[in-house]
Order: sequence, then C-alpha cells, then structure tokens
Amino acid sequence: MQAEGTTFYRPLISLTLASDYFFFGANAAGFHLSNLFFQTASSLLLYLVVTDIGRLFLGQKEEEAEITDVNQGSYRSRLTGLAAASLFSVSPLHCEVVAWIIARVDSVACMFYLASMALFLRALNSKSKFGKAAFLMSNFSFILSLCSKEMAIILPPTLFVLLFLAQDYPQAPSTRQRFFSAFKDTLPFWSVLVFYLVFRTLALGTISGGYQGSIGEGLSNSLVKRWLSDGSFMRVLMPLNLDVFGHGHSIFKTLKLLYILSVASFGAALLTARTRTVALKSIVFALVWLVLCLLPTYQVWNLTETLQGSRFVYFATMPLAFLLALMIIPPTTPKLKNQILDRLLMPLRLVLLASFIIIFATVTIKNNQPWHHAMKELKDFQIAICNAADRKPDKNIVILNIPQSYRGAHMIYNGATMSVMLTPPLARQAIVDRVYTFEPATFGDADLISISRLRRLASMPASKNNVFYAWDRNKFSLTALKIDPADQSPNLPDAISLFPMAGNPHETLLLSKDKIALSPPVDLPASQIDTIKVGLSASSIEKLKNLKDSAEGKDAALTLSFDQGSMTLPLLKSLNGGAITFQVSEHKSWIKQGLVKQLNLKTVGCPFELEIASINACSLLKEIPTLQADGLDLIESPDGICRTHGRRPTFSYDATQIPGATGIICEVSRPNSWFEHYSGTLRDRQQAPNALYITNWDKTKGRGILLSCAGPLKDHGFYQIKIAAVDKDGHVLGYFSDPLNFQL
Repeated sequence: MQAEGTTFYRPLISLTLASDYFFFGANAAGFHLSNLFFQTASSLLLYLVVTDIGRLFLGQKEEEAEITDVNQGSYRSRLTGLAAASLFSVSPLHCEVVAWIIARVDSVACMFYLASMALFLRALNSKSKFGKAAFLMSNFSFILSLCSKEMAIILPPTLFVLLFLAQDYPQAPSTRQRFFSAFKDTLPFWSVLVFYLVFRTLALGTISGGYQGSIGEGLSNSLVKRWLSDGSFMRVLMPLNLDVFGHGHSIFKTLKLLYILSVASFGAALLTARTRTVALKSIVFALVWLVLCLLPTYQVWNLTETLQGSRFVYFATMPLAFLLALMIIPPTTPKLKNQILDRLLMPLRLVLLASFIIIFATVTIKNNQPWHHAMKELKDFQIAICNAADRKPDKNIVILNIPQSYRGAHMIYNGATMSVMLTPPLARQAIVDRVYTFEPATFGDADLISISRLRRLASMPASKNNVFYAWDRNKFSLTALKIDPADQSPNLPDAISLFPMAGNPHETLLLSKDKIALSPPVDLPASQIDTIKVGLSASSIEKLKNLKDSAEGKDAALTLSFDQGSMTLPLLKSLNGGAITFQVSEHKSWIKQGLVKQLNLKTVGCPFELEIASINACSLLKEIPTLQADGLDLIESPDGICRTHGRRPTFSYDATQIPGATGIICEVSRPNSWFEHYSGTLRDRQQAPNALYITNWDKTKGRGILLSCAGPLKDHGFYQIKIAAVDKDGHVLGYFSDPLNFQL
C-alpha cells in the first residue's frame, strides 16, 4: 500500500503498471503510451465537463441538448469546452506527469475524476434508464479516482458548489433550500468519501497520510515559504523551465500580453452582454474549483524554477484551463445592438485562443527536452553498469555520482529505484547485490556521501573485489576511480599545507572578485582530504566583523572550486577561529575527482579584498569516531542500509583515536528521519535536538552492542544511529560519526 517513509493508498496505480507489464513487458514505450492515453482522455473529458457546466448554468435540460447548434448559449458552451480542453492538453505544466511513468497517479486520478463529473452532469436532469446508469457509473468512477490518488476527495465539494451556483438549478426560492437540494443530489458522493476515509484510515493507520519522518517535517516547516514567497504561483501562469529558457526569454512578455488581452476580452463581453449572471457565476465556480484543487496539496506544494513538482498542479490546471477559456471566450449573449460587434470580436478571440495554444505547445516541447535527456542518460547509465558487471563478473561495482535528476526531470532519487533498475525484467540479470551505491534510502541531498562507508569498502580485506567508478554526466560513461586503501590510513598527517609554500611563512594571498588558482598543483587523493581550511589574516577578520550588521556582510561568501564542482560558504556564519572550513569529503562531487589537481578560491559579494593567510588540506580521521554493523545479524546491504538477519543485531564503535575522549554519546533518529535533513550536513558537532533516543556510555570502544541498547525501537521504518566522543564533562569532542542507516 505504501513505500517506507510515505503513507499512500493508491492500489489502482499498481494495477495500471501491472497491466502495462502484461501487455508490453519491460518495454518502456508501452508505459509511456499509457501515460499519453491518460492525458488525452483527461483532455477529452474536460471538454465534456466544461460544455455541460455551461449548459447547466444556462439552465438547459437534456431534451434541449439535441438542438444546441442553433442555440447561441450552447454554442458558446461548446466553444468554451473546446478552448479549455485544448489549453489543458498542451499545458507546459504537464511534462512531469506525462513523461515520468510513476507520475501517472495524477492523470489516472484526473481521468476518473472527470469521467465521474461528466457522467453526473449528463445524469443530472435525466429520468431515463441511461440517466440512472450514468449516475451509478459516476459513483464507480469516483471510487476508481479515489483508488488512484487522494486528490479525488475534492469531487463531492466541487459538485456541491457547482449545483449550488447553477442559475436554474435547483429551482428553489431560498439559499437554504438551494444548499440542501445541492447536498441531497451529491449525498451519494459524500457517502462514498466518508467510507473511503474510514477504510483508508483503517488500512494505513492515519487519516492524513503523505510524507512522514524528516521529509514530512521539512515540508511542514517550509509551508509558508513554499506557498507565499518563492514565486510558485507566478510560475503557474508563466510555466517555463528556467534551466531551459533562462530568465529573460521573450515568451514571458508574450504570455503577459496574451493574459492582458484575455482580461480585456472578458471585460468587453461583460460590457456588451444581455446578462452577466452566467459569466460571473462561471468565473466564481472556476475560482472555487481552483481553490479546492490546491487545498489537498498544502503539504507538498513546491513548484521550482525547473517546474519540478508540477505534478502537484496537475489537478489545478483543469480549473485554470477553464478559467482562461472563460476569459478568452466568455459565456455571454450580447445585447441586440452589440451583436455585430460580438461577431467582429469572435475571430479575434479565436486568434487569441490559437496564440495561447501555439505558445503553450512551443513551451511544452522545450520543457519536455530535459525529460528526453534524462531518459537517454538513464538508459545509457543502466547499460554501462550492466556491461561493467559483465566484464568483471568476480568483482563488486562501487558507483559514485548516480544521476538523480536533470534540469527538473527525475531520474534515480533513492536506493530503492536503483535496486529495481538492476533487477530483471529491467536488467538482463540481477546484479543488485554487486552494485554498491551511496544514495539515501528515501529522498535526500544528491551530493552528500558517507565517506566512512566509502573508506570501509576501500580498506576491507576483500577490497580487491571492489572496483570504483564515477558516472560522467557529460560523456554518459563510467570512469574508473582510484580509491587506494593506503589513502585512508589513520597514520596520515592531520594537515597538509597548500599555502603558503615552504620558505614563505609570511606570504599572503589577496582575493578580489576574480578567481585565483592555487599553485603548485595539489596532486592529493580526494578521499584523503576531509576539509579545506582557509585561514584569514587578522585584518580581514576585523573587516568582516565590521560587516556583521550590514546587508553586504550577510551576502558575503567564499567559494571553493575544484575539478568536479564547487562549494560556497557564507563568510560571517562560517568563520570559526579565524578560518573558513569547507567539509569536502562528505560531498560526492569532491570524491569523484579521484585525484585533486587544482583548487580555486573566489569571493562573492565581499566589498573588499580578502587576505588569505593559510590554506590547509586536513584529515579528520582523528576527530570522527568509527561506527559499523557486525556483519552477522546486522548486515550492511549494497545500498548502504543495514538489515537484520538474526535475533541479535549488533554494532561496534571506536572513539579511542580522539584525544581526551572518556566515553561516547549515542543518538538514534526518529523513524524515517535523517539527521542531515535537519542540519544539512553529516559533520555535526552538536547534539541533535530531534533525536529519538540519546544514550551515554563511559567506554570509548565497544563491540557487539545490541541495537536495543541504543533505545527501545518499536515502530517499523528507516533509522539512523551515530556517535560522538565526549570528555569527562560530557562535552562533544570533534565530530559525530557518519550515521549508520538501518531498517526495521
């Protein structure tokens, strides 16, 4: 019913995927064809729904529907329906739902939602057997929509508002009677909804569902920002992927002009209309419908600049298309004296509609390009891994830089997705047990990596069986990565001076706005370096302190660039003891270099030259304790998750290498929560305020420690455990260990 870390009830989606596999096997083209079918069916059904909504507001009965071609109001309803369906079908916000196979949850739910709505409107005034059958089919379609996605819960209130606002329905003298009459006609849908909510709650153990753990908390904490201050709503109207179009594209101005003309079209129609009631009620209903479509997305709403998250807007594009269609072709009948003007305006309105469709289609084609790129890269990535496994059948493949997304297009977000891709029928043979990855079990930072686990894989006795690769996203190929066990030795020096060079202890480096390369070349293994510490001169530190309360100080940052990426840190927040410390080895972009050849520093937003006194490449092997599973009853899988294989899952730890340590502190996360989701780093120096359990032990080394000793774990899910050395007063020394991930 749900994946770990999420609580959904969507059984029909699993059936659609099973059906596709039955007919098409592992051929992705068949699955994409189904996605296209769901999108097309939704567009056609929206035409029927909008057309019937227009008839309902006009107060027409079923028997009048046969002569609608000679009725101007009905003609407008059909035209508005065609406009809404056309705009919906080419919406640039639909690329994610149509191109991403699993995102069909929205289009499938929408298809059955609209089918239910269309059947209900056809059955509303019909007393025939067809009307009764259509009503039953409408309720059944509603059930199918609910079994596809929770968004369908908005159908009963949508129908209720529609009937309550309809001009001639019901023919009742008071608002109270209209209210109860509308509720009575939609009562079967409310009953189905109540039954669904009760059943779903019993099945899942919660009525709300959605994302759990630290992901759910993060969504809740950023709710106001995502809804009000990040520009998501403007991107709904200007649905251009900025990674494709850029910020200054001319289409922005063109769309703005078209929207202004649409408002002008609606205003002109109201001024010349015989009656404004139908048009205004249609607009009110469209706006209420839009609000209802947005309400269920309150937790997950997030439309980024690359339109990632546009699937959350899919339902809302129905009323948006309807609203825009109403503006372009208003459902009004002109006064007798204005009929000639209305006939002259109609071709212009059709040109306006055609302009919208052409612009939307053009934008959609370009918005879809990242998805085409992602499909090709993912296919090449899978083939490359399978070929590497075939070439080295006696070795394990360790992969860095797994492609998670491309310009907003989703690829491999977690270890579970990777596992499925390396198992039949998607792979020729199951190689999932031979491919070691560093992706989180659930959604997480694409660049963070547990360097401790990488070092364990490099230094374990069977390391000769591990072959390290990094995926080259430019060449679409695997690049051999040299990870030498000798580079992970605790006997390495704590720091290597990169600047100043020997013999010039008083030399300083001035940083202006231009990049300054450090020389000579570094030529050090990336996995050997944990931090780059940039020491500042006393004068620069004093200048930065003077910037503390200014806007320039808040924006001032220092960027470290290297072969495979860069890191930027705010100067004031990151300055500690006169140095800026870049935690490099917790980032995949750093490790995948293999050998560090050149470093660059650059100031951002700093109003003065920054004087660099020293640059050191440092190891944290004597500041980070070690933590690992026993490998017997608690075994770390290739995806980095430890799973129990017996009754006594245990782990070991060692903090003896940390000077001054007299014991350790152990923290266990909440279910499906990840410490780095809160702090943004794996290198914590402070205790986590959101830990489930915190335990202190007075020994700096231990073996065979039961998981239950860290805390009584009762709920199933993913967990993290980490430790830090403490002194005799209980203060944390150095850093917490890289977390050990396990699943119950």
